[in-house]
Amino acid sequence: MPRRKLRLKLKPITTPSSSNDQVSDPQSQAPPSTPGRRTRRSGNGQSHSLVELETMIQEKHLTYPGWDDDVREFRALHERYYGHPQQGENSSFSHQDTILGDWVLASRLQGMQHKQQAYVGDRSHSYVKALDALVVHLSYPGWPQDFQLALQSHYQHDNDSNRQKALFRMQQRQAVFKGDRSHPRLVELDQIATSLTYPGHARDFRQCEQLHFEYTDDYIGNNVLTRQFQSLRNRQAHWDGTLACKELESLRSQLTYDGWQEDIHTAMEAHLQPCSILESSGHVMDSTTALHHVQHKQSVLADRDRSHPRLVALDQLLLQLEPDYLTNTPQCQQLVQELEQVHLRYSTDDWVGNAIYERLLQALRRHLKAQTPNGSMPSTPCKNGIFVEKKANNKIGSPSSIVTASTISASWSRDSDDICEDDTIMDDGTQQTGNLRLLTSSS
Repeated sequence: MPRRKLRLKLKPITTPSSSNDQVSDPQSQAPPSTPGRRTRRSGNGQSHSLVELETMIQEKHLTYPGWDDDVREFRALHERYYGHPQQGENSSFSHQDTILGDWVLASRLQGMQHKQQAYVGDRSHSYVKALDALVVHLSYPGWPQDFQLALQSHYQHDNDSNRQKALFRMQQRQAVFKGDRSHPRLVELDQIATSLTYPGHARDFRQCEQLHFEYTDDYIGNNVLTRQFQSLRNRQAHWDGTLACKELESLRSQLTYDGWQEDIHTAMEAHLQPCSILESSGHVMDSTTALHHVQHKQSVLADRDRSHPRLVALDQLLLQLEPDYLTNTPQCQQLVQELEQVHLRYSTDDWVGNAIYERLLQALRRHLKAQTPNGSMPSTPCKNGIFVEKKANNKIGSPSSIVTASTISASWSRDSDDICEDDTIMDDGTQQTGNLRLLTSSS
């Protein structure tokens, strides 16, 4: 039998030359906008950023005023991130700390390089070119301070978003100073201002104008300003006694559950200041969401309405238990209480609440399955036709899916037989319960 010849491809290893102040490393090929990819721990426990800095110092590449102070600050940061002993490759603390240190040190080093370039008259960087082209047109009060802040963002190698904000701020302030209010956000703000009469509307108008300067013309900035504009309209409606205020007053007379006064106050705050009230999933809670939340709690706590698919799935699961099982099993009783609390805290179409509730329900099923003698639970409610057995193609509870009664029912219909022993959602019921308890209390 003929012998096979093996061909090995060897990658060339490059060594740093005296004419180059950067250590050759595959990570150094990353673009400058992602400095975190460039630095790794070298063999002597130092980051490559520190090695590169020491090379720059030895070759006297740093001459700008204050460079020695920046070097001391850089070394202090290096000691902070790399001074602790290695805790092993499997240590999550050491790994995360090193990643953060890589990014911070690489950013500081590039910021020092930017300072040196500016000191020797090299203004070829694209961001510096944009600043130079803009500064000749600036004349509004306070522009030197804004210009210095923009330069500091460059010297600190700040992210592109903050640098774009600095440019946008100066451009828009200069335009407004010259009387140009043609930006679509300013046009809408000026139109709203013509109908404002409530006390303090001039202050709110100025705040919206300042927010326009601080946020670039992107999705986040436009979303923030849109909600602020709605806040102006809602405050005027509150002053006029129209729209959602009447809905709140009408709803107030129908509420009977404990704590409804605080929820009504929150709904009113959401109506007047939509950007200051955050719902449980981290999204801004507008007046409509706040009203639905109050109505949801009234139906569950006062009217005892348990027709929602989440509660139906829980109730039908509990019907399979012995009458005194919950009383004699504290862990199961605690899971049920957490499920009830999650259902109350999160609105019926909150995808975060749906996901947390589903995992808690799975933890309860696994706990009950572990307590049965044969290791398997009786048939779950999905066998009787009330719930579908398989989920839809879209992930239930995700923001992209359309939340309806049927899709939510499918989300809570997972049979205990579908949860195998090697399910990666949780290692065991106790551990997953603890993680979810932390999530529900901190969110």
